[in-house]
Amino acid sequence: MKILDLQQKSDEWLAWRATGLGSSDAPVLVHGKHYKTTRQDLLAIKAGHMKAPTVSGWAVEQGVRNEPLLLEWSRQGLGVNAKPVCMMSERYPWLKSSKDGWDGATGSIFEIKVIGREKHKQARQGLIPEDFLPQVHHQWLATDGEAKRVVYVSYCQHVPPRESKAVVIYQPSQNLLNELLDLEIAFMSELQALLVARPFSELP
Repeated sequence: MKILDLQQKSDEWLAWRATGLGSSDAPVLVHGKHYKTTRQDLLAIKAGHMKAPTVSGWAVEQGVRNEPLLLEWSRQGLGVNAKPVCMMSERYPWLKSSKDGWDGATGSIFEIKVIGREKHKQARQGLIPEDFLPQVHHQWLATDGEAKRVVYVSYCQHVPPRESKAVVIYQPSQNLLNELLDLEIAFMSELQALLVARPFSELP
């Protein structure tokens, strides 16, 4: 893996993120659609024929505001020195990841979510919501085998303060990682063939 000197949310980061596959692209490949983006939309976006949708709203704003505080809270609780990083696989350079936190000494990936009651309830039961698993698996793949665990931090403002935070320690199975990697390789091969063969607009 390779860690890049990029500031998340910067113009340089946006340009880097626009090429290859990031964590937010993984659910599209696994489920066929994520929010409003379909797999065909993702092909068009990566080929430069469609503008990526802008993700905004309350959840995004709360995430940006609370992620640094939640990272500090969780890393103090676990005694690790995690910090946000931009990372790419050296094995598959198109496989990119912007992590909420990474601690290389322990191989810990931090994934932080500010979410509603139902998904937070799952975290309090020791589960990562299924919607988020493709993102987590993609982040794991970007480490080229250096990850040892995922620290999933869930925060909900709609429950009593004593119940507002939850931490799930997770390790994916190799089968799940292989399934996602196969989907991503197939997508990138299709994208490359599309770009070489003919303009996207000429496809049926």
